Amino acid sequence: MLHEAMLWSRLSPDDPRVRCNLCAHRCVIPPGKLGACNVRENRDGTLYTLVYGSTIAQHVDPIEKKPLFHFQPGSRAFSIATPGCNFRCEFCQNYEISQMPREHDIAGGTPATPEQIAAAARRAGCASVAYTYTEPTIFAEYALDTARQAHALGLKNVFVSNGYVINKTNTNPYQGTDVRGKVMVVAGQPTELAAAAAAAGARGAGGGGRGGAASNPIGVENTDFTTPQGYAAKNGAVAIIMIPTFQQLSAMTSSTAPRASLNGPSYQVVKFQANRPPAVPTISAGIDMINALFQGEKLTGVQVFNGAAANSKLDSFELSAEKKLSLKIAVTSDKNQTKNVIAMLEGRDPVLKNEYVVMSAHLDHIGLATPDANGDAVNNGADDDASGCAALMSIARAYAAGAAKGIRPKRTMIFLWVAGEEKGLWGSRYFNQFPPVDITKVVANLNMDMVGRSKTPGYVDPQSYKLADVNEVFVVGPRVASDELGKIVQTVNNSYLKLKIGDFYDTVAPDATHDNLGPGTAGQRIFYRSDHYNFVKMGIPIAFFCDGLHTDYHRVTDSPEKLDYDKMEAVSKTVYGISWVLGNSATRPKLNEKLPDQLVNDMKTAKEQGWGKLTPVIGPPAR
Repeated sequence: MLHEAMLWSRLSPDDPRVRCNLCAHRCVIPPGKLGACNVRENRDGTLYTLVYGSTIAQHVDPIEKKPLFHFQPGSRAFSIATPGCNFRCEFCQNYEISQMPREHDIAGGTPATPEQIAAAARRAGCASVAYTYTEPTIFAEYALDTARQAHALGLKNVFVSNGYVINKTNTNPYQGTDVRGKVMVVAGQPTELAAAAAAAGARGAGGGGRGGAASNPIGVENTDFTTPQGYAAKNGAVAIIMIPTFQQLSAMTSSTAPRASLNGPSYQVVKFQANRPPAVPTISAGIDMINALFQGEKLTGVQVFNGAAANSKLDSFELSAEKKLSLKIAVTSDKNQTKNVIAMLEGRDPVLKNEYVVMSAHLDHIGLATPDANGDAVNNGADDDASGCAALMSIARAYAAGAAKGIRPKRTMIFLWVAGEEKGLWGSRYFNQFPPVDITKVVANLNMDMVGRSKTPGYVDPQSYKLADVNEVFVVGPRVASDELGKIVQTVNNSYLKLKIGDFYDTVAPDATHDNLGPGTAGQRIFYRSDHYNFVKMGIPIAFFCDGLHTDYHRVTDSPEKLDYDKMEAVSKTVYGISWVLGNSATRPKLNEKLPDQLVNDMKTAKEQGWGKLTPVIGPPAR
């Protein structure tokens, strides 16, 4: 049922977009579009909820299931939910109903007025009405009206929320507590971090690649904030015990392997560890340990556990000095390796051949997943990024064919297939941190990541995603960081294949025409989310070619029969043309004088960590 929403505002009298203020996403929603929850829509400048009076679940539960153990113990709660959620947690036991609007583009349910819900709860002998299963914040209008009806009938109301609200504070939870030589027990996390994790889930993000590099909502680590691990190491704590949330505890005790374990150990690059701060042993406590730790203390184990689960603020205190903890921690190391693949075509000019144009694509994907309904568990990665790898191979082949005829550019061309992009831009970081050539001589990076998909007849973009049209490619980077490179891209394209060059994602902050589909107010931030970013951190102008985001992104359905091979060919030829111009130009493109603050900070960090030191590589064995 369509119902005007509460807690929203117009951006300005002349702007048809609205801002939803219901949760910390604070979505800016254009006309005809939905918020991150997929159930709040801007219709002609007015925000509506689509799920008022539409229940996807009505059940009678024991109040302890909410979980409340000291509120009306032994009573029953009439539990209701509507479709939709402002989080996207793959481990959620109610995933099918919470993600129904996002996954299936519907927000159905059984009609029920607030009066009918309250009456049904009373007939069932319930002492309360619980708003639960999905996120009740997103059906706040319906929940509030139902709560009023329930209250009028003498029933209590229970609101089971993920606690996603804005609450920035300048707080030191350890103030007045001496942690030296002690074990720290940490419950919960700053609300802003929980919000950021939820936003990442709403983007469908993984551990790296397109899902990485979002800004930290509480600032820069060791400058604006200190993690529990950093504080413990700096102040002499000997270990940390983390109190898990319900979801984390469920994952700890679940017999179903998470996706990470399907793909082997959580490897780290050894050379990247040199700049990491010191660490202390950290474990997650189970229920028995939590109860033992807090037996006879200011707060009980149940209170601490529930507080962590709700991400509530808990005042710090010291446990009894009589309590001692012995930990036996064993570390098992498993060494493995991966490789970047590099090919070079030396330039013909005796001076300029010592400068380089780098073209890149990533050769990894996200591996196995939990099998879908058809039993398919393989994430193929046809678009992400087999399409870019194939495009790069075709460009390299064209250069090799020209060289065989004596045709070479003045500068040296580097063809770079990087590993570990999905793990957090590993390969491009390694190339820039430990470069095999003088990194200051790299004049530009042209990166191709997802260049093989186009909108097909009947395809509709889901909320927060935008896929390029046929004969269109998005270019990211020139508008943000190098107008000069942008002019080269446009000049080559206009004189050659005349692709439609879209700049929708060429921004670091949403505006009226750029990256304004969500999730939340930050947008997709694609400028920070592929291998080109490690090049621009080194002061190198970049142009990132991609087709945007689509419904098969990071899914087993990203398969080769869905690729637009004509587009792949056109993008390959266009990138080849741009690289040829860069390879023969008398001058190098420059970065803009004004750069985004996050980029400036990351450039500073890379410099402080000594990135760019020329590092010999092991070549192929002699034949």
